[in-house]
Amino acid sequence: MLTGCSQEEPITQVDNQSANNQMIALVAGSPEITKYLPKSPEILVMGDNKAPIAEWIIRPSGYVIRLSLERGYLGGCINRNVLHLGVLVRRVTPISSWEMFNGHVAAWSNGWWQKCAAIYESRTGWCKAWCNPTFRDIQGGWYDAFITVGASAAVAWWLATIITPVSVGALAI
Repeated sequence: MLTGCSQEEPITQVDNQSANNQMIALVAGSPEITKYLPKSPEILVMGDNKAPIAEWIIRPSGYVIRLSLERGYLGGCINRNVLHLGVLVRRVTPISSWEMFNGHVAAWSNGWWQKCAAIYESRTGWCKAWCNPTFRDIQGGWYDAFITVGASAAVAWWLATIITPVSVGALAI
């Protein structure tokens, strides 16, 4: 059960090592995943520039992919300070870099004993929220977010299939 995610209820203690171990277990098997690499110029910190609870950076050739578990304000249809998983994809060349995708999934209680979740792509402003979402809702939301930034249907479905279990596991949706 997700706790500490309503607007009124602050998180008072975070076990960084436990968060790292849980997320690493979710994405285990990739030798390219590293944790807590120093920030580099091509990576933008999301939200209010506070340090993430946990962060993983993958650097396939020509790209930087950053997964982060953070607590901070998210706009769009979320509009609250909330625990969220961020997925940032940047294209990096020797002379420049640009943001291709900046997605977030957040979960919270709406005060009526319902668990709510939303996916927000902050580069385009696309956002979709649900209360009592299913796994398919979250997967479809990620798919729609990837389509919004121009991914092909096949690539969007592949990425959504990978990120949905991580999202659901990290936020206990």
